[in-house]
Formats: sequence, C-alpha cells, structure tokens
Amino acid sequence: MRSARNRPCSSRTSWAPDPAPSQLCEDVKTETSDGGTSEASEVCVKKEEMLELNIYNHGDDFNTTPEIISIKEEDPDNKDSLYCEVCKSFFFNKCEVHGPPLFIPDTPVPMGVPDRARQTLPPGLEIRKSGIPDAGLGVFNKGETVPVGAHFGPYQGELVDREEAMSSGYSWVVYRSGQREEYIDAKKEMHANWMR
Repeated sequence: MRSARNRPCSSRTSWAPDPAPSQLCEDVKTETSDGGTSEASEVCVKKEEMLELNIYNHGDDFNTTPEIISIKEEDPDNKDSLYCEVCKSFFFNKCEVHGPPLFIPDTPVPMGVPDRARQTLPPGLEIRKSGIPDAGLGVFNKGETVPVGAHFGPYQGELVDREEAMSSGYSWVVYRSGQREEYIDAKKEMHANWMR
C-alpha cells in the first residue's frame, strides 16, 4: 500500500449536500394509483468529466501521433457524492436508474483484539499472498460475485498527525467537503480493519 503522500485521496460522508448549480437536473412526474400525477420532483445527476492527456513518445520516431489517454478527473464538488459504475455519473443518496448503493459491511470485531484487521474481512473474501511480484498480501473473492459498484469500508485506524501519517505506509488523509480533516493510520492491526 502506498503512503499518504503518494496517492490521491478522497472521502465520502453519509450526508448529501445541496446539489451544485452545475449539475444536470430534470423534473420528474410520477403517476399516482388513481391515474393522476404527483408533484414534480427534481432529479440531479452529475456526469463524469474526462480529461484527455497527450503523451508524446520522445524516441527516434518524430512522425508518430501522440497517444491520447482519457482519465477521470475528480471534481472537487463531488467529494460527498457517489459514482455509478454503470451510468458513469455521480449521484447523491441513490442512482436514479440503478437505485441505492450497495454497502458491504465488515465482520464486526471489537477494537483492541489482536489480528483484528484480518478478522473484520467480510464473508466470502480472503487475504492471501498476491501473485503480483512484490505486492505482498491481497484480498481475493472466494464467494459469490461482488456486484459492480459495491462499496466497502470505511477505512479504519487511529487518528494521527500529519508527520506520523507521512512516515506510515498505512495512512490515508480524509477530506470532507473538499477540506483536509484528519489522517487515519491503520498500521496497528488491533485498531484497523481488513482494508489496510
């Protein structure tokens, strides 16, 4: 796992802020059981924004065209939203097409138990040595297929200061509403969960 200084980080909170004006919104009317229509409600969905990077090969062949790679650029306004992998759009509370997100909870284990991190692994998953060279341990599914878009977490550990987080390979910086809030370090297994 990479340290907090080397990886992009974001977080999600359980509350949904008011939609930003830049979001795509539409009025939706629903039909009632007596054949009438109910009041219109507003449905807001933020579409994924793509950033294209031109990567040039600076080798001997100067006549080649640049390779264009599309990557997702995280919108700062979407720090508290979720992303639908099927619709390719951000949403608050639930995807209007696919419904509420699926959260897969950890196996409950009290804090302070030795080897707590491994014991919190949800049913159907296992931790074992990865086949990827120098990758260490990995998490593997040995149960039913995990649905696309399923959410695990949250990442658990101890709150630490910036200096301690930077020296640990198990720290994440947590942002709320675009502001850095705290550092969570999962170095101690008795205070962490399987996501370390």
